[in-house]
Amino acid sequence: MKIKMKPMLISCLMFLTGLSAQNSISAELTAPKTVFQFNQGSISPELNFSQAESGDLYLAFQLNGEGTYYFLTANGSISDQAFVYAELDNYVGNYPLPSFGTANIGNGRYQFYMLMVNSGASVYDTSNWIGGLSALQKINFSLGGAEISDLDTDGDGWFDDDLNKDGFHDSDSNFDGYYDDDANRDGYHDTDSTLTTTTATNTSTDTTTNNTGSTTTTTSTSSASNTDTQTNISRGLSTYTSYCAACHGSNPLRNRDGILSARTASNTARAIERNEGGMGFLSTLSDTDLQDIADYINSL
Repeated sequence: MKIKMKPMLISCLMFLTGLSAQNSISAELTAPKTVFQFNQGSISPELNFSQAESGDLYLAFQLNGEGTYYFLTANGSISDQAFVYAELDNYVGNYPLPSFGTANIGNGRYQFYMLMVNSGASVYDTSNWIGGLSALQKINFSLGGAEISDLDTDGDGWFDDDLNKDGFHDSDSNFDGYYDDDANRDGYHDTDSTLTTTTATNTSTDTTTNNTGSTTTTTSTSSASNTDTQTNISRGLSTYTSYCAACHGSNPLRNRDGILSARTASNTARAIERNEGGMGFLSTLSDTDLQDIADYINSL
């Protein structure tokens, strides 16, 4: 059974992702974990029925809450047209669903949907949806790099603020997999990425002795320009993200593996020279690079 995707169906799915009413269908869409770092593990949705249900099953997913819905077919293929995954089937208990190795999937947020329709009925007519308008089940899977571990600090496979274990942040009202105030979609609240502008101040004291034996002390203070300092910090952020974040996390203030010792460039240089924690490969970084990293960390 092949059904061409229509704008009406897309609109219905997009609208229903925001519904929070109690499902009247007995199915529950779950997973052992929803957060994956560095593409390790498998996305393994699970579908459980507390009582027997009968009908046509549709499975679909979307990337970052945007654009096309991709439907899964029983033969394992993926289509941007609406397909029935299992037709005229009976469901009870645990129903097997396909799993996907994350090694072949790009980073992002993947929303997985399940919908059941009365057997042989049109998917375009919402009155045919078993459980009604609130029956659309959804779960979010998040794949990323170092920032993912910052969002799952206990390593249980769920965002720290995902109390209902649906894979979404509790403050994700549009269900795109990101915080509502994460406009640049880096995984953090927008306020978390603000850098503090610092001004370096150098104070020098000169003491002179005149012919009468009395001394005169002169103190002078000079400030480095905010522009130069901010440039160093910006370079340091870029270098840190490229070379350090994979092991130490995207937020140095969490001090993962002692990264705060890099507040001093000489400490970092010594760690690289000794190949501490496998850091020897960073020997290509210049003294300026290491100082930029120190300036960035000190600015936080």
